[in-house]
Amino acid sequence: MSRMKGIIGVVLVFLFGAVCGGAVGVRYSTSHFMETFKQGPGAMGRIMAQHIADELDLSGEQRELLDEIVAERTTMIQEVFQEIHPQMEEIMRVRHEEFIATLTPEQLERFQVIEQERQAMFSRHFESEPASP
Repeated sequence: MSRMKGIIGVVLVFLFGAVCGGAVGVRYSTSHFMETFKQGPGAMGRIMAQHIADELDLSGEQRELLDEIVAERTTMIQEVFQEIHPQMEEIMRVRHEEFIATLTPEQLERFQVIEQERQAMFSRHFESEPASP
């Protein structure tokens, strides 16, 4: 019996460690992603370019060229996005209205709670950031 308690204790400690480690990992990953996201549209491209440059062991000259390519294309992407952003917003607004129309009153109530939680989480991550134009 004493041996069984010892084994159960070890298993419980292991499981507790795995759960805590997983929670810390998820928290770190989410936090790291949000910090990258806050840096603006080009941040992910720069990070990916850095990763590729490291993986391929690019020379200094190749890294500079890659950085220029990423910066130039990021600017182009931002320009295109600015043009289509109002149209995308309208499409998402209509999609949201159409979806809401399919919900029962109970589902709508639950959906509104989910939306409030999502907005609260989003604003926690971006509350110190200036509002987008």
